[in-house]
Amino acid sequence: MQDSPHPPWLDLYRSVPATIDPEAATGLDMFRATLARRPDSPICHYFERSVTAAEVDAASDALACAFREWDIRHGDRIAMYLQNIPQVMITVLAAWKCGAVVVPCNPML
Repeated sequence: MQDSPHPPWLDLYRSVPATIDPEAATGLDMFRATLARRPDSPICHYFERSVTAAEVDAASDALACAFREWDIRHGDRIAMYLQNIPQVMITVLAAWKCGAVVVPCNPML
């Protein structure tokens, strides 16, 4: 067997460059870019209701303020005990806005 310079599965990605430079440095930057482009666009659909980027931003700002009042700072961990609901996005963004790290705990697991 001949040694291949790369794994064979890489051949499936011929048209994809070897490296990709993301447009945003962080998930929060990515969200903010989406917010700047289309604040009133739906970012999440939950049952019969859609939630816009602006609504998620406002709610996460409010929660980030509460986190700050609770003295949550950069590098702190926040345990997030939620199912797959829109509040997950709000909580994650609020934590990122404070510089905190989210520790997801799904009650369904």
